[in-house]
Amino acid sequence: MLALQRKRVAQVSVGTEHAAVVTEGGRVFSWGANDFGQLGTGDEQTRVLPVLSELPYEVYVSQVECGGRYTM
Repeated sequence: MLALQRKRVAQVSVGTEHAAVVTEGGRVFSWGANDFGQLGTGDEQTRVLPVLSELPYEVYVSQVECGGRYTM
């Protein structure tokens, strides 16, 4: 997965049809089904490869949790 190349993954979570990882730098990458906007990309387009979730610049994420149709 090129989007995660050279990134250290700190945590992984898997939902029913999507997944997300948190990098050591506090960024969230997600991929899979996005019917309800659960990837945090600002749209409902399914992604086959990991994409950076849209978060405010100064937000540092330490943990992520994927459920059936959501990501927290």
